[in-house]
Amino acid sequence: MLLVLVGSVSLFLSYSLFAQEVTIRYANWLTVDEQKTEEAVLEEFAKLNPDIKIEFQPMPWADYERAMVTKFAARTGPEVFNITKLPQWADSGQLMALDDLVAEDSSLDMDDFFPLIVDEARYDGVRTGQGSLYGIPLDSMCYVLFYNKEMFDKYGVSYPDGTWTWNRLVEEALKFNEDRDGDGVLDQYGFFMVNIWNHVFIDLMLRAFGTTLWSEDTKSCNAGTEIGLQTINFISDWANKYHIMPKYAERTVELVFEYGNIAIDFFHTYKISIFTVKANFEWDIAPLPYGPADFNGSLVGGHAIGINAKIESDKMDAAWRLIKFLTSKEAQLIRLSQLN
Repeated sequence: MLLVLVGSVSLFLSYSLFAQEVTIRYANWLTVDEQKTEEAVLEEFAKLNPDIKIEFQPMPWADYERAMVTKFAARTGPEVFNITKLPQWADSGQLMALDDLVAEDSSLDMDDFFPLIVDEARYDGVRTGQGSLYGIPLDSMCYVLFYNKEMFDKYGVSYPDGTWTWNRLVEEALKFNEDRDGDGVLDQYGFFMVNIWNHVFIDLMLRAFGTTLWSEDTKSCNAGTEIGLQTINFISDWANKYHIMPKYAERTVELVFEYGNIAIDFFHTYKISIFTVKANFEWDIAPLPYGPADFNGSLVGGHAIGINAKIESDKMDAAWRLIKFLTSKEAQLIRLSQLN
C-alpha cells in the first residue's frame, strides 16, 4: 500500500511540474549578430525561469511587419513582440495596455528608462507620445556624426565638435573627395547618409532652419514654405551641387563608412556595434551640427516590447516576466558585451 501511495504522489508531482511549464512566443526583428546575442539573453532567462519555455521567432527587418500582420490575421501572433506599428496595432486590438501591470509591479522602475523613449510607447488613440503605455523600452538611440579619425588626420582637418554648423560640414567634407584610381569617378566622399529624404530627417533639418515639417495642428506641411524650400535645396546640394556625398545612382557596396571610403557618416548609434566589428580604423562620434536657427537637436528613438492583447490568461505572468528581463540591466549587459 505504501508503494502505491508513493508512486501516486510521484506521478502527481510529475504531472504538476509538467502542467506548470508555459510556452511564450517572442518575435523580434534582428540582424544575424543581434539574433545570436538575443539567444544568449534568452538562455540566461531560461536559467532563471525554468518553468517558462521561449519559442524565439527572429526575423530580418524587411520581413518583420508583413509577417506580424499575417500572424495577427491568422490569430497566431506571438505573446511578446517588438512594437513597430504602435497606432495601427493598438487600434486593431493587438496590443495590451501595460499601465496596470507597471503600477502593480514594484520591481519595475520606469525611471530607469529615458523618458522620451518611454513616451514613444504611449498612445491615446490619436497621437503617440501620450496616453496609455503599450510597451517597455528595449533599447534607445540617437543620431550622431561618425567620423574617420585617421582620414581626418591624413587630410589635416580638425575633428567635428559641438561648434560645427551644417555649412561648416559642407566646407570640410569637400576636402575628402578623391578619385583614387584616376578613372574620373570618385571613390571617396566626405559625407554619407543612407536615407536622406525620410520625413524624420527632413523635420530635423527644418528645425535647424527655423521651422518644422508639420504645423502645430498637423494640418499643413511646411516643406513648401520659403524656409522649407531653402532647407530642401540645401540638402539637395550636398549631392547635386557640392557632391560631398554620392548621388543614389553613384552608390556602391564599397561606398560605406566601415570600408574607409567615407569621412563622415550620419547615422544613429545603432551603427556603433557594426563599426566596432567591421571598421579597421580609428573612428569617433560628434554631435549634429547647428543650423541657421541656432538649433542642433538630435533624433531620439528606440524600440519597445509589448504583449499581445489576445494572450491567454495563464500565460500573462510568464509574458510579463519575459518583458521585464528583456528590458533589464542584466539583459543589456549581455547585449553590450557581445555586440561590443
